[in-house]
Amino acid sequence: MTLRIQGTLEQIRKRLPASVAEVRDGADEGWQRVEIRAESLDWLPAVLAALDLPFVIERPDELRDRVVALADRLATSGRKLS
Repeated sequence: MTLRIQGTLEQIRKRLPASVAEVRDGADEGWQRVEIRAESLDWLPAVLAALDLPFVIERPDELRDRVVALADRLATSGRKLS
């Protein structure tokens, strides 16, 4: 899985340890390219949300779909019921 995350190495490492992710300086200033090693995508959307940093999912599309689904669930749950 490949992402670009806007933040420092220290900020990224708080949620994505070296055992899970390889962080490389990205081409864009302030953005890091991150390769995540994971057998399952199930846990990643919540971890990415907890980063509280802007990110772009480069691949796979399935991860992007799961992040969107989590965002939709959170938005629905966060709405005030009348």
